[in-house]
Amino acid sequence: MTQINAYLNFNGQCREAMTFYQECLGGELTLQRVAESPMAAQLPATEGANIMHSILTRDKLVLLGSDMIGNKLEKGNAITLCLRCS
Repeated sequence: MTQINAYLNFNGQCREAMTFYQECLGGELTLQRVAESPMAAQLPATEGANIMHSILTRDKLVLLGSDMIGNKLEKGNAITLCLRCS
């Protein structure tokens, strides 16, 4: 099955936003902090609390998100579409 999922980028508020979406939509939320990722040593320690990757799943709903690491969040770069092919 082919599916398009939204990947949302945040400027340090990914945890709060994804938790809010979970409260509204239900489902299972998984968060991976930068400090817990294999890339932690390659990034400044100040980025450690930011979210490298998050996923909220409920039935067929999949919502992805992360904090903008090393980039500035600007109008137009906050959403990416993730195409999953079967």
